[in-house]
Amino acid sequence: MGGAPSITVDVPDDRNLVPPGWYMLFVTDGEGMPSKAKWVQVR
Repeated sequence: MGGAPSITVDVPDDRNLVPPGWYMLFVTDGEGMPSKAKWVQVR
């Protein structure tokens, strides 16, 4: 209760589809409105 919100992202096992690096992650609401981007690193 009262914890920080979190999100889980599944990344394909095929490294050719998502090579390591920095990506901008957007989340959309039920109406398709995108969030402010967050930078995430795929290793």
